[in-house]
Amino acid sequence: MQWKNAAPSVEGRPKLCRRASASAGCVPYCQPFNQRPARGRSLRHVPLAVLQRDSSPARSASVGNGFNEAKPAPPQLIDTVTAMKLNKLLLGVTEMDTAAAMESERIVQEYSNRSSQVPPETPGPDIDADSCWYFAYGANLHYDTLTRREVRVLSRDPAIVCDTNVRMLFKHRGGYATLQALPPNQQQLYPSLSEHVHGVLYRLRKEEMRKLQRREGGYKLGQMQVETYDGTRVKAWVFVSSPWALLPHEVSPTESYMRKLREGAADQFLDPMHQAWLSSVETVPSAGLPNDYFNTPSKYIAYGFLAMVMAVTAGCFLH
Repeated sequence: MQWKNAAPSVEGRPKLCRRASASAGCVPYCQPFNQRPARGRSLRHVPLAVLQRDSSPARSASVGNGFNEAKPAPPQLIDTVTAMKLNKLLLGVTEMDTAAAMESERIVQEYSNRSSQVPPETPGPDIDADSCWYFAYGANLHYDTLTRREVRVLSRDPAIVCDTNVRMLFKHRGGYATLQALPPNQQQLYPSLSEHVHGVLYRLRKEEMRKLQRREGGYKLGQMQVETYDGTRVKAWVFVSSPWALLPHEVSPTESYMRKLREGAADQFLDPMHQAWLSSVETVPSAGLPNDYFNTPSKYIAYGFLAMVMAVTAGCFLH
């Protein structure tokens, strides 16, 4: 980059400016930075008078290039009428004309008609021989949970459960969440603020899905119809509590578990109403949970099996 002397400044010392380059599209004369629309600057910060003055040929011809050579007029940036319209637009005073208003109304109507149509349905959760859909609503919303379980995700989209009777309840052993269909007259312990259960629709490889299945204790796989926020409807695998790990009534979840749900919902950009509902759920400390959190049928089955083993052992010793 070459440098040249320009017109002397007010203090009598020459200014240094860069030689104009036609290929770079620079202004071919020396001009203070705050008075020219340089590249990368927003036109919002350039006054209308400066735009008109810079586009004037007289202004360009009167400025030398340091060698007493007259410079040709720079390419006209913008005409006066367009500059006035642009200035009005930037100031926010330009009104939408009739054609733009009709086009905007047409787009809104087209989107409404498209959203009212029933989206195409996928036959099952298996996309192909290697991948499948999986709907997460609990701790698997948090990406750290999937990372700790070494599960890699192919794609993810915010989604909802299509059935409005399905609710998210904290009835799993230990106070974890599960999905269960409720009659319309039955209330939740913490009533939801949305008609649907919100979560994330993951696309996983089947080997990754088997990893999750091994880590989800007390859950079984089911299928539910879910719909992404952009209207795509599919059937996906979902983990629900098995009857042996289901509590007789809802309980308050633990603070550590709800922290994962809240952070995961925020990271996945779920519906604000769903995030507000998660924030409103009361929690309990993770340590020292009462017996109500483990009062499941599997508990009594384990106690019965233990009593039978003790009875057989005692009978062997007596004989």
